[in-house]
Amino acid sequence: MTYSILFLFVLVPLVVLLLIATIVATIFNKAKYAATFFLCCLLLPSFFIGGLQAMRTFGWAGYEAPGMNDMRPIGEETNGNVIVVYTKQSTFEEQQKLANEIIHPWKEGPGFTGETGVQASIGLLDMEGRIAQKILFRRTATEAEKEKLRMGLMASPIVYRYFENLTEGEVRYKLEQPSSNKKL
Repeated sequence: MTYSILFLFVLVPLVVLLLIATIVATIFNKAKYAATFFLCCLLLPSFFIGGLQAMRTFGWAGYEAPGMNDMRPIGEETNGNVIVVYTKQSTFEEQQKLANEIIHPWKEGPGFTGETGVQASIGLLDMEGRIAQKILFRRTATEAEKEKLRMGLMASPIVYRYFENLTEGEVRYKLEQPSSNKKL
């Protein structure tokens, strides 16, 4: 896809510009320049397409690697996430208070402190009648930052359960199992 965009927005206008230059050089009887510009019009796309074919032949075409360009819903990525499931009785205000104090706490001044290594939090669809939230860690989050978040979630009375490194579908399955619905 990237190469087709490159071809469409860079190479095609360049070839059109060279074709116009060829016509102008022909009008002014500059055969040497006209031949050069026309040859460039033919060779640029040929070298581009030939280069792509050579990359494909030698296995250098990363865009063809399986999974490289696949689009997946965010809920199916595990990448070190935590999914928090709140109790049914918890209110929106209590959840916001937990988010501001535990998940991404504030300190004096603008912005988040980064004390818990959280990059983002995403609300999820209803899970067994409960509100759930997916928390994504920064790539640079330390174990101490992650542990601070875990301890805060375990101590919170409005957290029904939290799960680590599971997809949304796996969490839904675990919540449907009657034996697994015990507070951690």
